[in-house]
Amino acid sequence: MTGYGTGVWWLLLACKDPCPPGDACVVAGTGRAAYDGEGLRAVDSSLYLPTDVLRWPDGRLAIVDYNNYRLRAIDDAGVLDTVAGDGEHGYATPGAGLLDSAFENPIAAEIGPDGLVYVVAQHEGRVFVLRGGVVEVVVGTGVLGYAGDGGDALAAQLWDPTGLVFDGDDLYVADDLTHRVRRVRAGVIETVVGPEDLDRPMGMSVDAGSLYIADSGHHRIVAYDLDGGGLSVVAGTGAAGYDGDGGPAVEAALRSPQGVLAVDGTVFVADSGNHVVRRIVDGTIDAFAGTAFPAPLGDAGPPDEAPLSLPTGLFVDTGGDLYVASMLAHQIVRVRVP
Repeated sequence: MTGYGTGVWWLLLACKDPCPPGDACVVAGTGRAAYDGEGLRAVDSSLYLPTDVLRWPDGRLAIVDYNNYRLRAIDDAGVLDTVAGDGEHGYATPGAGLLDSAFENPIAAEIGPDGLVYVVAQHEGRVFVLRGGVVEVVVGTGVLGYAGDGGDALAAQLWDPTGLVFDGDDLYVADDLTHRVRRVRAGVIETVVGPEDLDRPMGMSVDAGSLYIADSGHHRIVAYDLDGGGLSVVAGTGAAGYDGDGGPAVEAALRSPQGVLAVDGTVFVADSGNHVVRRIVDGTIDAFAGTAFPAPLGDAGPPDEAPLSLPTGLFVDTGGDLYVASMLAHQIVRVRVP
């Protein structure tokens, strides 16, 4: 590197984009499972099994930090702080302040049509809304089980809910251990998919009139027609494996997919058991990110050389970049558009 003085060289390093277009990089997590406290840079702060990623209503990138029992957000300076959850492993306290309530393994979050944040707490079988600085219950009694279809959602039982998504004002909840997707409409809960045709549904997404479901136990992605009610296979043969890149998605093998995100006709699949994210365009599936060998990601590099470990939640920002919760690597990974 002759020809540059020391000061100029360090200036060039400081100005280098840490995540150039077309590359994958870490935006949060050290790769170590821990809680390091508040106020650290996100890339220097440990997470513990992050499961989902989204934009907080104020524009910050937010993380569902499953085993730290918190929701956390990254500010414009890259600093990570808790926005909900006191870090205790216990049932949430309705009416408590956002930082004063426990969460029993928050697993997924979504922004509702009212602009508020909704959170699924997996092991207490409830869905919460964060409203006016406090935690409120919107679905579930906290008693694990299956009950309540046709009645008040607040009187219903869920059993290990794992995902949620909105279609307009309708809230859909994936109820993992009852093998159902349930809909809350005007406060009334009903089963709309399952249990015969689902096995451990997890992440969900809505696009162009279809509800996409990660049918984890069947190693498939399926779509439910929100108008007609039919169910169709989008990807996966039903047998666990990894093959089919470059061919029809319905003929490809997946392994326990836990996340799906459909955006303007493109479908991203968190092919969790294969440790990759795959992309479906016009019915054809290809590998998008991950090496199929689980590991934490270090330096930025091409997505197909960037390891993931049990990818779960997915989010695409307005610029088209994909964010991935790499759960077992304890990281959030950003894949930038070229």
